[in-house]
Amino acid sequence: MVTEIFEYRRQARGPWSYLSLAVWTAVMYAGWTQGLGVITALFSGPALGYTLARIIENDAEGFRIGPDAIILFRDELESRFALRDIVSVTISHMPASGTVCHLNLRSGRTVEVPATAPFAPERLAEEFRLRSLPVWRDHHLENAVAYG
Repeated sequence: MVTEIFEYRRQARGPWSYLSLAVWTAVMYAGWTQGLGVITALFSGPALGYTLARIIENDAEGFRIGPDAIILFRDELESRFALRDIVSVTISHMPASGTVCHLNLRSGRTVEVPATAPFAPERLAEEFRLRSLPVWRDHHLENAVAYG
């Protein structure tokens, strides 16, 4: 059994958010120094406010696979599942939406693991198998075609 921690977190706060903050602040400053105060505030103020709110809120989602538990987190909610309470893991991959992973619990519940879309199914399967969890691949969904 592996004792290393495998973690992935996707969050709103990142390099692009700070770059956006810098650009909108520069636009606001340039507008005020050129005498376009009200017009600048009307056009770039909402974008600057949205960027600041996004950085402050920092909505995050992800998961952490530890030596004895899997921790799932979305926004401010955190769920912890002991590895002994997980019967198996089901992983599927659809080209349009990415990888989807579900934990099948002893209680009969199925819980979706957040932020798994960017991973290759084989990579996630390897991490779960290293912790002695059976992994099932849902090939039915992988071959499905989405019509819209």
